[in-house]
This record gives sequence, structure tokens and C-alpha cells, in this order.
Amino acid sequence: MLVLLALTALAAPPTATDLVEMTGLGTAARSPDGRWVAFTLSTSKFDDEAIEDEDEDASEAGWTHERQLHLLDINTGDLRQLTHGDHNPGAPQWSPDGTQLAFTRADQLQLLPLAGGDAKPVDTGELSPEWWQFSGNNRIVFSASPDVDDATGADDGKLDGAYKFEQNYTNTQLYVVTLDSQKVDEITDGSDHISDARYSAEANAWLLVTAPTADPYQAIVEGQLVLVQDGQREIIEAEPDCPGDMAWSADGSHAAWVVCDGGPSLTNRVMVRRMSDGETWRLGEGLELTVDALNFTADGNSLLAQITSSTEHRILRFPRGGGVPVDIGFGEGTLRGPLLQDRKGKTALVQYADANTPPSLATLNLKTGRVSPVYSPNPQVSDWDLGETSVVSWKNIDGLSLSGILTRPKGATGPTPLVVMPHGGPDSSSVLKFSGWAQYFAGRGYAVFNPNYRGGLGNGAEFYAANRGRMGEVEQEDIESGVDQLVTDGIADADKLYYGGWSWGGFLTAWTIGHVDRYKAAMAGAAVVDTVNQYVTASPLPDGNSR
Repeated sequence: MLVLLALTALAAPPTATDLVEMTGLGTAARSPDGRWVAFTLSTSKFDDEAIEDEDEDASEAGWTHERQLHLLDINTGDLRQLTHGDHNPGAPQWSPDGTQLAFTRADQLQLLPLAGGDAKPVDTGELSPEWWQFSGNNRIVFSASPDVDDATGADDGKLDGAYKFEQNYTNTQLYVVTLDSQKVDEITDGSDHISDARYSAEANAWLLVTAPTADPYQAIVEGQLVLVQDGQREIIEAEPDCPGDMAWSADGSHAAWVVCDGGPSLTNRVMVRRMSDGETWRLGEGLELTVDALNFTADGNSLLAQITSSTEHRILRFPRGGGVPVDIGFGEGTLRGPLLQDRKGKTALVQYADANTPPSLATLNLKTGRVSPVYSPNPQVSDWDLGETSVVSWKNIDGLSLSGILTRPKGATGPTPLVVMPHGGPDSSSVLKFSGWAQYFAGRGYAVFNPNYRGGLGNGAEFYAANRGRMGEVEQEDIESGVDQLVTDGIADADKLYYGGWSWGGFLTAWTIGHVDRYKAAMAGAAVVDTVNQYVTASPLPDGNSR
């Protein structure tokens, strides 16, 4: 009996400390031969006996945080830590021959030989690489922002780190460093700002997102998609609503990109260009897409588009030349980051999560959509007593079908207290993934409702534009109708309703408690307060008219 009691005690809901101490899985890179994957792991530890030093920053209150680079053998599962100490590393990449691993650390590029030895810095002078990639085994191309010229009044010691409006923004430029000589050369002259880049050594060409200056407004609103090949510059998208992901085929024969039609986050137009003659065409004409990431298949004959569709992620395979895409069948969870394919393009290494699985490494069969676990940084989660998560649907007052995510206390059969947690953005969506907040509340008797409301992504252009000119009003109609349905279905206790969210979810919290009095408590986190800016920058409707 004592043994049984001890085993039973192991299954408990996660505490707040348990959730904060979960290991974070960072950016991953797969070796050219497909066997190894390098990635960062972030850890947080709490010492409840730590004594705060009055002479030091006491904000950590006993917490220590660390991020280190690790190497996993996919075939054996062996894990090795590659870095130690301070200055958190990030953004690992492999050299084309797989002999070196490069990463950023303390605003500097470092090279680690896989045959053995310590990582050595790449001398880029005062330039701190922001984006970068290998160009052959002996060169790295990168972007960086030069130091602000003192003549602009950049830092006179009186601004306490603030920027002078329209004076202190410096254009990000492109550079190349030759590794054996450590020589840095400029690629661009700084006449415009480079906010994103993809390079193809095979095509000797760049896909660039540029803007007149680095001023945040111009960088976002006045961006252009530019192709540069053999020194020739061509604007291929003039001031799109926004540029999304960009990709090159492995042989450099084709380029692809995503731009927004109808809104600053509605990445729904997928374009392909044949480099030999410049012919450009659209994939998926007429489809209502929200494309999160874009990859060519290993053979270059197809494109894989990772999309958000309502409460789930899916992957569509588009024939490169056009035609109806094939849904590969993935849809049981969420994906993050690029698809790191094997050489034959049969599988891809992905970062996968579902309602009971925090982000983990897995292989994805690109034909069947089947996911196979490779490495979990949080195996302790399987010992927790988790709530039960499902997709729920309802209709709003106009009869429009809506969906969201509901997490209930394990074994709940009747009405329970309900916490409503709308997503931020509003250019975002609630999808089926592991939620520490939901599990924390579910373990303490609360159900958690994450609704998808009009104005968010994953449900097409009309859905996305529906709250323009009616911000707050439209979202409230959708969310409150969902809460009403949960009460009617005997899931939520009408006398124990609570509300909270961050960013646009914080705005909706403030809006809602100003219009209804059914919620017993509410929390508005980092709420949007400049709604005028939201109106001014609101996108046109699909028919081109503004609200």
C-alpha cells in the first residue's frame, strides 16, 4: 500500500516553478549528411535559499538562466553539450562540408571545428552579425548595422539609451567575411536598409527585403522585395503589404517567396520565379492561406508551405510549376521553424508540439505526415497530471462558425470555473499546442478557453479584415458567444468566469470588462493602448475598400 501511495503521489499537476523550469528548445540546424542536429537549450533554475545582494540587480530573485549549444546524434540519440559558461550562444549553422559549426555568441560569430578543439571567434570588427549564412566553406555572408555616426548626435550621454526620432536609425548592410584571412568586405553601400535576406551561392543571387531607411515605420510600411543577381538589381515586389518567408531551390534554378494580400500579416500569395528567364507565377491561386514558412523540397520540384488553418498547422506540397497542392496529412499539432530535410527529401526534422507535448524534436514523413519523436527536452511532463485539451466550435450571433481551444481539469464532468484567454495580435491564432498557463489552471480546477475571433489569422482574408473599424466590438461578439455556448453545454460555471490576456488580448480584457459585468476578475497584460495606430494601419478589406 505504501508503494502504491508513493506512485500515486508522483502524478500531480505542474506547479508554477515546474513550468518556469521547463527547458526551452531553440533554433536547430541539421548537418549536411543528415545525421547530426545542433540546437540550443535554455534552462531556468530557482534557488529558494538564495540571498539577494543589495549591491546587485535583485530582479532575478533567486532565478538563474542559461542557454547552451548541444549536439544530438539522430541515429543513436546521444546528446553532447558543446558550449559552457556565460554569453548565451544562438543561431547555429553548418558549413557545407559539415566540418564546422558556426554560431553567434556575445554579438559575435564563432566557429567550432567538429573534429575537436575550442570555438574561435570570427573577427568582424565592430560589426555584430544579425542575419548570416555560409557561402561555401570559407566565407560567411551576414547583415549588420554599423555604429551610429557621432555626427548624428547618436549618444550624447543625455538620452539614457533612447533614440532620437528619425536621427539615430542606421541602415543594416550586407557584408562577407573570408574565414581564413578574417577579411570583411562590404556587399551593399548602405543607401537603403536590408531587413531580411536569402542568398544562393549556386545562383550568385540574393532575395532581399529593403526599405528606404531603418526607421521602424518605413522598414515595415515601405518595404520592397528585391532580387540582386550578378550585380543587377530588380524590384520584384514593390511595397507589398508585407514580405513573408523566402526560399531558394538547392540548385539555385528557382526562387520563391510569400507576400501579403489584404493585410500586414496575411501571408497568402506564394510566388515562384525561374531564374533562367525571369518568368514568375503564383501558386495556389484563390486559396485562403496563412503561410508561416516556405521550403523547396530536396529535389527542387515542389514547395512545402507550412500554413495555419484555424486551430492547427498543416503542410501543403505545391507542384513547382503550379497546380492543385497536396495536403500531406499533418494536422495533429503545431510546427515551429523550417523543415530540415534529409538528402532524399523523404523526411524532415521538425520542432513539434501538441496539447500534451512541449516543443520537441521529431522527424516528419513528408509523404504521410506521420511524426516520430527524436528528442524531448522535457521528459518530466509525462509524469504530470495534465488537463484534457480539445478543439471546440460554436456560432456567433451572425451564425458564423468559430473555433478555439479548451483545456478542462482532468476528469471534469460538470460546470467548472472558466478562464477566458484570447490570443494577442490580433494577427495571430489559438492553435493546438502545449500551454503552461492552461495546464496550471486546469490542475487547480479551472477550465481555460482560448478562442479564435475575427481579426485573427488562419481563417481567410474576410475573417482577418472583419474587425477593421470595429475593433473590440467584433472580437467581443465572437468570444462572448463562445463563452455562452460553454455555459449552455454545462462546461463553464456562469457564476465563476474570469478573463485575461496579453497585448491585443490585454486590450480585449479592458474592452470586455468595460462592456459586460459577468467576469469576477480580470488581468490586462501589456495591453495595446494606441488603438488610433491600429485604425490608421488597419488593412483594406478584400474588395479594396477601407472601413
